[in-house]
Amino acid sequence: MVFFAHRAIATVKLETELEERKRAESELRKAKEEAEDANKAKSTFLSNISHELRTPLNAIVGFSEVLSSEFFGKLGSQKYVEYAGDIHASSQHLLNLINEILDLSAIESGQQSLTFSPLNVMEIITECSPIVMLGANEKNITYQVDVADDIPPLNADRQALKQIFLNILGNAIKFTPTGGVIKLNTEISDNWQIIKVNNTGAVIPSQKLTQITEPFVRGDSDTELKQEGTGLGLAIVKALMEAHDGTLTIESDASEGTTVSVAFPMPPND
Repeated sequence: MVFFAHRAIATVKLETELEERKRAESELRKAKEEAEDANKAKSTFLSNISHELRTPLNAIVGFSEVLSSEFFGKLGSQKYVEYAGDIHASSQHLLNLINEILDLSAIESGQQSLTFSPLNVMEIITECSPIVMLGANEKNITYQVDVADDIPPLNADRQALKQIFLNILGNAIKFTPTGGVIKLNTEISDNWQIIKVNNTGAVIPSQKLTQITEPFVRGDSDTELKQEGTGLGLAIVKALMEAHDGTLTIESDASEGTTVSVAFPMPPND
């Protein structure tokens, strides 16, 4: 009799645990679906509002450029030319912000299609160099690239890889002081191909390192430091790296400077 009582209690306990597990799994599945729906709604909203804003901004950018260049004749006071230039710069900044929001929204919602193919890393870096050198030369920054000749091809989307490089290097230029140094190198470690960009300059506070890849978070260590940018560059890099099944890590200290590393999985050997 006692044996049957214990077995009955154990059965009831097991059924209760199973019910609780099923309920927990159901709640988790529901929460995941709600999060996905919310993310889709956010992406749709951002996409729609960005498209609505981009149309009039394109007109503002175009007309302010015509005015500031005095294409159809003198405006009169030089102040009008300066104001038109300010309008052009501000509207261009907003347009860049909107374009980056659209990029991030498309990546997060899976609407940006990626075409993977074997890519020569040095070739992509060379394609990005004219844009990088333009900013580096303005600040007299030394830009060094160290890529081994026998580095294997990287399995990635060409346009996405260029965007990753340009965003990381653009950030490095913005936060490297005049006369500083930026170094790009690659290495292979445990079936990962790692590309590192190190720059001298201000250290990113440790409390910001875990947040800096979130949208609109800036890495300025000095609250008075004014830098151009939207705070979306690293968020886009992170999203693109996740789409490549890769990782993004950031380290920063006074002795080594700031190093941004992106790691891509090596294709399996045939």
